[in-house]
Amino acid sequence: ISSEFGVRGGAPDEVMFVLDGMQVHDPYHLRDFFSLFSIVDSEIVAGVDLHSGGYPVEFGDRMGGVVDLTVAVPERQGWSVGATGVHARAQAEGLWDGGRGTWLVSARRGYLDWLLNWLDRIDESSDVVASPSYWDLYASMRHPLGRRSLLSVHLLTSHDDVSAEDLEELETARGSGVSWYLWATAFSSLGRGLSAQTVVSATSLERELEGFSEPDAVSQTRAREDRSFAIYGLDQDWVMEPWRSHLLKWGVDVRRVEATYDIDSTFLARDPLFTGSGPPQVVRRQARLQPRGWQFGLYSADRLRLAPSVTAEVGVRWDHQSWTPGYDQLSPRLNLVWETGSLGTLRASWGRFAQSQAIYELQVEDGVEKFFPAQWAEHSVISWERALPAGLVIRAEGYRKVMTDLRPRFENLFESTDLFPE
Repeated sequence: ISSEFGVRGGAPDEVMFVLDGMQVHDPYHLRDFFSLFSIVDSEIVAGVDLHSGGYPVEFGDRMGGVVDLTVAVPERQGWSVGATGVHARAQAEGLWDGGRGTWLVSARRGYLDWLLNWLDRIDESSDVVASPSYWDLYASMRHPLGRRSLLSVHLLTSHDDVSAEDLEELETARGSGVSWYLWATAFSSLGRGLSAQTVVSATSLERELEGFSEPDAVSQTRAREDRSFAIYGLDQDWVMEPWRSHLLKWGVDVRRVEATYDIDSTFLARDPLFTGSGPPQVVRRQARLQPRGWQFGLYSADRLRLAPSVTAEVGVRWDHQSWTPGYDQLSPRLNLVWETGSLGTLRASWGRFAQSQAIYELQVEDGVEKFFPAQWAEHSVISWERALPAGLVIRAEGYRKVMTDLRPRFENLFESTDLFPE
């Protein structure tokens, strides 16, 4: 029932989400409750590009795939309201400054909490009673700067609150999450085939979770987790076409990242499944960590036409994170396209893709207090596609994906749903 998904055998955290040039670090509502929904309203999305492998060098620090979302640009004044089975939405859009500028506001409020409360009154046999609520807001404004530049400002925020009670284990949990994404994008066409795009961004993520068990519970739980993260970024991408047979791309991204982890939890297990014939097991987790650091990325690529129907792109990317151990990551990549005409299009790609452990991915709730080195994946992909009548396309693809230096992850062996899986 989760909205999370993996690409070609990878974990969900290996997929990067980009919204109008901005990386969305926590793209789901209700992360502590199966990550049920995306925080982006599908009604405002004009296009989705899914890179399932072999993606170009401008995308870095994720080794599974990329979901690149583009928001629709308003063409006229208007508004709309609507409802689905789980949320209600409202949207307004329009033009300003004589039609040169545009604006868009979209908001949603989920009523899954009302729906589940109603279902609990009907079905009293459920072991877990939950009341999750959420809302999100997206707003943007665009305006040209002169004849060759365009400035856009974007805001995306989401708020979650979850309360849940496990009637069998006699446990109660409450959690909340708040995320803010604010970014400004300036695109400039500098003439003679040269263009540049600059993105300045600020991200704030906050998560809280607390819970306890009743005195009559077999195992005793008391947990409190507070986490906050701040990410400040500057991205600049350049494209130049000096000759008709070459297109050069290069860019740089810089991040300042800060995090605070405050954990205080105690678990006392009496279940013989864990203790055997011995005494109860007591696990105490206390941590107050404040990792800080910088992240840098550089890339360059040359897209060249080898023949009238054959195009290649050769590129390399370098990434560095100051808070993780291990070496810097150097990622070479190669893409080839052969447009055969009536026989369709052949594509081939090869590349190495690195993924560092993000500042917000430390599993302190499981007793892990140190970051791991970057993970790696090597993609080899070959595909063929051909257009058919009536707008249909047939496509066949084969791939080989090798992942190395994987960091360990935790999975609950006995309970697929648990308020405190740690």
